[in-house]
Amino acid sequence: MHDEISDWAEDLRSTAIDQVDDFFAGLTGAGRLSSLVLDRYCNHDYRLGWRIPVDFSDGFRVLHVIADGEFPYTPLRVAVADPPDVLTWPHLEAEGFLCVLPPDTAVSSANSAEVAKYITGKACQLIEDSIHGRNIEDFRSEFLSYWNLSVGNGFRRHISLLEPLGPGRRVSVWRGQQKRIVGERPEALQRWLERWGVKKNTSRSHRLYDGVLIWLPEPLLPSEYPRTASDVRALARERSTEAASVLEDIAASGADEIDVVLGARTPNGTCFAAVTVHPHRRGGARGSKGNVLEKGFRPGHVPRRVMVDRYFSKNAKVIKSNVDRADHFWIHGRDRDPRQECLRQARVAILGCGSVGATLTRLLAQAGIGNLLLVDPNNMDWPNVGRHELCADSVGKSKAAELAHKIEKAYPHLENIAYRKTRVGVGAQSLMGELATYDLIVSTMGNWGAESYLNDTQQQRSTGFPPVLYGWVEPHAGAAHALLISRNDACLRCGTNDKGRPYLEVTCWPSGGGTLQAPACGVQFTPYGPAALCWAHALLSEATIDALTGKASAGCHRIWIGVYSRVEAAGGSWADDWIAEMGNPGAGGMTVERRWAISESCPTCMQRDQVLH
Repeated sequence: MHDEISDWAEDLRSTAIDQVDDFFAGLTGAGRLSSLVLDRYCNHDYRLGWRIPVDFSDGFRVLHVIADGEFPYTPLRVAVADPPDVLTWPHLEAEGFLCVLPPDTAVSSANSAEVAKYITGKACQLIEDSIHGRNIEDFRSEFLSYWNLSVGNGFRRHISLLEPLGPGRRVSVWRGQQKRIVGERPEALQRWLERWGVKKNTSRSHRLYDGVLIWLPEPLLPSEYPRTASDVRALARERSTEAASVLEDIAASGADEIDVVLGARTPNGTCFAAVTVHPHRRGGARGSKGNVLEKGFRPGHVPRRVMVDRYFSKNAKVIKSNVDRADHFWIHGRDRDPRQECLRQARVAILGCGSVGATLTRLLAQAGIGNLLLVDPNNMDWPNVGRHELCADSVGKSKAAELAHKIEKAYPHLENIAYRKTRVGVGAQSLMGELATYDLIVSTMGNWGAESYLNDTQQQRSTGFPPVLYGWVEPHAGAAHALLISRNDACLRCGTNDKGRPYLEVTCWPSGGGTLQAPACGVQFTPYGPAALCWAHALLSEATIDALTGKASAGCHRIWIGVYSRVEAAGGSWADDWIAEMGNPGAGGMTVERRWAISESCPTCMQRDQVLH
């Protein structure tokens, strides 16, 4: 079988090569590249290629069209045989390669001649545009690619937690051996470092340094990249006056070095780059220990103007660095999600950190909700492991605490992750007061006593209490529910009996298979696995975000209806009451929405209305 696949693949490749040979045979002077020329590209596994002489507006140039070992499933690449220096033209890479198509572009493996024609045509157009400067703005719109080319290899990277906006300002920097982390404020950077796992020094604090953000009106062209400390100072003075004063203040303090972040906005999001300024301290003959910054003055008595001018000497070089963005707006949507300003500030309390609530917590953190309170009195147990966000290493430990620590470590940029190992009920008045300060409460407790008390508290408090999103699943995760309840509208009790059983359910379990008994007294559980449960997580996470962003109103009841074949295989069916009110779901696999109606006989609402009047 292996030989058959190899023979078939080799036949396809040979046919594709013949097609490209035939295409280039029609071009004057074109032909196969020699093995000697191909050795130039051997580090990239290019072992096949063609040369094409092309008459451009500034004279003849030879292009190399090259195929890798995966051709024809991967696109051909084009290189300039005798290229100008990198950063002379946009889209010109090391070794003369042209960035004609984005990486991993899909191409036809059945029509390689057309692929060759298209790619060489695009390469020629790209070169002509570069010759005439028609695409120079690409240096700005794709700034990161060109800055990274100028950096080279071997220097540490910077990680930015900065807000992606101006003006220029003082920032805080932590310096590690391989990475430098840049944050807005020392306390926020300290918190991020602790969550990320960076060890503190003997003073029980991370040592931080002052840096500066130069916020630019537009990204730099390669010709504008700073090469000396003098260039950095001039750039700040000309384009970011707020940053210039900060830069000079740090220099006047005699700092050993200054980390400078360059920021600007492009049509594709904010970009950052970094340089580290090292002042020119030594002078004189070889081996001289004289400090140029203090020459002619007693240590510590150099006039500010003199110190700053010497610090930003033309002889002081800078070291460029790449910057990886790890701020909220880049992680959550890459600057393209307009909801993030709302979600980052949102405060959501999640009651119940079981198989539903734990994964929901992770999804909400990934969605960018910046403040989370996790509430659960129970410890992790072995039966939880198969369908829980936590794993075996958390068994015997608090679900809420373990989950909070995991979320903090995974998403250290979030504002606040808190937890309470408390049971919701009459004895938790402090917790109930704290919950009242949140924007939204999500209850996945699955405990009627606790949820009934939560509902009564919301409906009967004389002061405001946030909306509550109740989430639950039916047996075998045959259906999942997300119900948004607010004060002065239908309450949870309007649609349930006094034991918490909803009047309207999607599934019916005549054989009693909805709840199973463990081999212990009073230990029951609802059977479902993680694959079936993922639909509930999706339903609840979307409902939470919609509630926070105003896209779901009070009384909104969303239901995920599972696949009927799975319900039937577990011994269930669609409930008659559901069919009568909502219609037959048929094969299932759908989401529906209905209003949670006010019940005139609801005892909670009647008592609430008496209080209000």
